[in-house]
Amino acid sequence: MWIGPAGRRASPWLRGGCGSREDGRRALKTLLAANKRLNTAYLLKESFGQLWDYSREGWARRFCEHWRAALK
Repeated sequence: MWIGPAGRRASPWLRGGCGSREDGRRALKTLLAANKRLNTAYLLKESFGQLWDYSREGWARRFCEHWRAALK
């Protein structure tokens, strides 16, 4: 049993005692892919808030068109 610097037992996940490296790589790849999708969704949501700052309909319409194009 390994004891960490704070006197606590280290998790088997931190020691690398559970699962194979390939399982870990696969899990990391899945996590990073999900994080990329979440980040894209968050940025689109935040940018949509700019719509209410436009004082002219034409500018707002152009913003909406560009925002919708970014969804693809």
